[in-house]
Amino acid sequence: MTADLRPAIAQTLSTFWLTPTYEEAVAWGTYPYDSDPLARATRPLASPFRPDELTPVLNGHALNQGKRAWLQGSLAISNSQGQQVTAVLRPHYETLGAPATD
Repeated sequence: MTADLRPAIAQTLSTFWLTPTYEEAVAWGTYPYDSDPLARATRPLASPFRPDELTPVLNGHALNQGKRAWLQGSLAISNSQGQQVTAVLRPHYETLGAPATD
């Protein structure tokens, strides 16, 4: 009899994708992401948010993800405001963070 590891693997991947550590986001965030079918636009999987992009969220506005493919990774490598925005958005993570497309 063999154990079904799929649920554990799915949970591990979900935890990594939705709540990465700073170190994970730095390491994996540099991975090239290409959503363009013609391969004309390659970007890092995550890039930090600027303070002017995060302040509106702390004032009740929606976050503009821009062309960041990995929202949670991008927040993890942002300044301390990124951590504050993470706390605001975490309850909604299941519906946020779809990769950006060109």
